[in-house]
Amino acid sequence: MAEKYDRGKIIQTYAELVTKVSRNIENPVDIWLIGNTGIRNPWRIPSGFKVYAESNMVGKLRSQEEQVAFKMLLMEKGEIGGDL
Repeated sequence: MAEKYDRGKIIQTYAELVTKVSRNIENPVDIWLIGNTGIRNPWRIPSGFKVYAESNMVGKLRSQEEQVAFKMLLMEKGEIGGDL
């Protein structure tokens, strides 16, 4: 005979465990704010600046089209992932 599980109780127990674990994180990830942009990994900044400095886009990131082009360059160089 198949056992019956109380789905609500399982979810509640899991939520309690997650809450307990998340409150005991020794080194929480802080979000760094640069301008109006948040980043989780500050170690990516130097490599992103390197891509920027070696590009022909220095001083040319004012319009939305230029910013999208730079994001595509960062994706192409493997510095970021995601979609446009």
